[in-house]
Amino acid sequence: MKLKAFVSGACYQDVILRVDSYPQEDAKVRAQSVEKRRGGNGANVLQVLSQFQPRSIEQRRRSTGATTTIDSSSSTVNAEMQQLFSNHSLETHLVAVLAGVDSENADGETSFIINDLRTNTPLVSLAHCVFRGAGYSEPTAWIVATGASRTIINHTTLPELTASEFKTGMAPVLDQNFNDANVGDASPSSLWFHFEGRNVSEMEQMVDWLIEVRDKQSALCTAKGQHDWWAPIRGVILPPVLPNLALANESGSLVASNPISPIAITPGISPGVNIIGKRDSRDSVLASVFSKSSNTGEVASAPVGAAGPSGHQKAVAEVPQFTISVEFEKPNRPGLDNLLGKADLLFFSKWYAEGRGFPNAPTGFLDNIRRECKQGAILFLTWSEQGCFFLVNDLKRPAQTHHVPAPQIFPVDTIGAGDTFAAGILYSMGLQKWDTRRACEFSVRLATAKCAQVGFDGLAERVI
Repeated sequence: MKLKAFVSGACYQDVILRVDSYPQEDAKVRAQSVEKRRGGNGANVLQVLSQFQPRSIEQRRRSTGATTTIDSSSSTVNAEMQQLFSNHSLETHLVAVLAGVDSENADGETSFIINDLRTNTPLVSLAHCVFRGAGYSEPTAWIVATGASRTIINHTTLPELTASEFKTGMAPVLDQNFNDANVGDASPSSLWFHFEGRNVSEMEQMVDWLIEVRDKQSALCTAKGQHDWWAPIRGVILPPVLPNLALANESGSLVASNPISPIAITPGISPGVNIIGKRDSRDSVLASVFSKSSNTGEVASAPVGAAGPSGHQKAVAEVPQFTISVEFEKPNRPGLDNLLGKADLLFFSKWYAEGRGFPNAPTGFLDNIRRECKQGAILFLTWSEQGCFFLVNDLKRPAQTHHVPAPQIFPVDTIGAGDTFAAGILYSMGLQKWDTRRACEFSVRLATAKCAQVGFDGLAERVI
């Protein structure tokens, strides 16, 4: 299994002021601590995702002696590790503008962001970044953070990435992958393009171009009898089969030992109704994998194959995929809603849902917003300590929203939790090819582990 992940977003230097509670207007409060670190949604996603590259796991375990956080009594731990990391290839690429000179000559002392990327995310490629030069100051965000929330004030004068620059950088990547697919002995990679929901006018052009290229390639493959080689990832949902799982703190001791309960499935309801915690029914329908024959191209329903680690069944895609995902974090960002009908996966924040008029209704929001999304799209809505709600969009049927609750912990640092969740989805669905439910369970655990510690270091070891 191979995945090349390209993540586009801004990079910031974050100045984090940690306080006991959010200050009132005109108040004077003392910060518990002040921390400076590199931020930005896209870079955060890649910092977590790159931890699942086999070389990163091996180096980390050698240096720290970390142990798996799966129940140590399980006899399948070693087998799981072998399956997860011995047979896959993951490439992580940042597509962003940076306030520095070219990648070979950037001065780490004057470029905090570039120096941090090279130090803390050494496996993330910067080859597709655009370096604006030393004449621009680095984007900065000042974050007032409590244990459970944060308020962000940011400033930047750095020109955003243009669609033209994106196409110039990505065209050779697409050509190479398509050439690999047409060579009998080559095994092409799945491609995943993930976008932070910013710089919308340019980003929409980037997404439109990717869709155009994908459609053309799909037509060429169909003409050659290579059906569905470049379709986006499918949202298969299988019944839950869950092990006992626990999260560990920095010293390795358990923070919470809380077996994740079976996922609730909630039929579509009228918008505006508060359904947090409601569980109307269990999803007891036997699932099947929808696959296409490479010879006929006919869609068939086949029984699910062998169980994956810890008894999980999983859907395996035998062909490369071409997936586009978009974050919908900030509401009322002009033009962002134009992307609703174009993305294959959509990551919604609680803030976005509240801005659309659903302050206490995650299921109501998904039922409403899905009508603006395309058929087959996968919608994720993270909801703070409630975990995540998700659905696979079938516009021909009533909405079926699934809920993955989060393990109960004492939150330490929630900054980047949504980015961590997105990284979990890219890894679990894009590389491991897990079904949507299992991928969401994993990503909720990963994001919860993030909230239980400061920063992003060592998250991969905490959840596998």
